[in-house]
Amino acid sequence: HTHTHTHTTPHNMSISEMRKQLDALMGTNRDGDDPYGRNLKHFSDRDVCKYYICGLCPHDAFTNTKKEMGPCPNLHSEPLKMQYEVLDERQRKDYDYDRHLGRILDEIVRDCDATVIKQEQKLKEYEAEKLENDPLSRQISSLQAQAEKLGEEGKVDEYMKLNAEIK
Repeated sequence: HTHTHTHTTPHNMSISEMRKQLDALMGTNRDGDDPYGRNLKHFSDRDVCKYYICGLCPHDAFTNTKKEMGPCPNLHSEPLKMQYEVLDERQRKDYDYDRHLGRILDEIVRDCDATVIKQEQKLKEYEAEKLENDPLSRQISSLQAQAEKLGEEGKVDEYMKLNAEIK
């Protein structure tokens, strides 16, 4: 009988995803397609992740966090990264990848900062609401107000007694 194969692995990874991983690990000439052993890909190719070759792909940086971006759609290749790393500073500047990465990271930091501010505001509102709706907190506030009033009226003994109750 014939056995039909689906194009996924037991871990639900497509053939193209597996190919991408193999490219990243072993280079794009791993099958010896080029008889002269030349690397047929260049780091500047459109499908190569420029952030990865600069040292940090944002897709990898936030795995398993609320800011996760999902898998990078571009190729992460160690051999291509090394191809880029051997360039001198002037040559790298010509490609401008590092500046693009810096801009993306600045944007991510700003986004995270905005999220932190929003969450701090929510927390303050929640705590204020909790204080408002908590009978014990209301009672303490009321007793403090009464104690203050007694203190202002010069009724020191009553003030001391009430203040002891609060504590």
